[in-house]
Amino acid sequence: MAKKNSQPDRPVPSRLIKTRDEVKELFLKQIESATPILKMDVPLNRELNPYVGFSGPRTVNKYDEAAKERFLQAYNRWDEMNREIFIRSFEDANNLDLDNYNKAATPFIVSDVVEETKKNIRDQVSYLEGFINRLPMIDCVADKVPEVKPVEKLPLLFISHSSANEKIAEALVEMFRTIGFNTKNMFCSSVNGFDIREGEDIYDTLLSKFQDYKIFVIFLLSKDYYQSAACLNEMGAAWVLKANYATIIAPGFSIPEIKGAINPNKMAVVLEDQKRVRGKLNQLKERLIEFFGLPETEDDTVWEDDRNKFISTIND
Repeated sequence: MAKKNSQPDRPVPSRLIKTRDEVKELFLKQIESATPILKMDVPLNRELNPYVGFSGPRTVNKYDEAAKERFLQAYNRWDEMNREIFIRSFEDANNLDLDNYNKAATPFIVSDVVEETKKNIRDQVSYLEGFINRLPMIDCVADKVPEVKPVEKLPLLFISHSSANEKIAEALVEMFRTIGFNTKNMFCSSVNGFDIREGEDIYDTLLSKFQDYKIFVIFLLSKDYYQSAACLNEMGAAWVLKANYATIIAPGFSIPEIKGAINPNKMAVVLEDQKRVRGKLNQLKERLIEFFGLPETEDDTVWEDDRNKFISTIND
């Protein structure tokens, strides 16, 4: 809110407390609303002058009182709004820009109050237009620093598995490469090229994957998985981040054995379920294509061959 000046009779330069865009928008609306006022019809009536001079009775031009009153009321409301904007837009209510606006309107010096008022409107509009042009040069405390949009995280497929299930993890990587996964959007610690680089810290790398990427986790669950502290840490991190995930049940493990942060009621790919495993892998493929924005496969022959090869590898 604008503050009172310690010397109210002396206007002072002041800083804007509204943003420049806000002030500009307010005054542009005021400039626009001046046009209808200037176009208001205030008819002139010819009336007989009651005073008779040497030349006898004569007529004079006189504005319609009701129309003139409506016109002057409209102008006064418009003018008061302009003053209010200046008062509320600056730190000091009695600011120099308000004073200059007031000076743009000249006192009435002729009897034609309507035309004199219209001239004031045009002069005040001209001042407001000049004020808008000067806005970039007026000091402003309200303009916000442009918001920096957060960088959108890239998606990453993270295969969480026990080292005891390395063979299955490798087969998964090969199968997923068929639908467009590569070293940039898939991580698997057991597969060369998709693992942690030479010289990098294992835990720092894993932490950065969860922090820097939009993670989709595939949990390859087994008895060995639940015996691994590293695997349980990955499960906990995915739960904290509320990451999207899918569950694959390794041979020798079952859905009732699922515990921890993974929902046992969520549909899973059970590798030993020969009746449903192909359909479940197809569903997983479609889900991954949608999440990662991968191109749809025009011909599923290659995928089906690699999917069947993956199943055969597991059963060998």
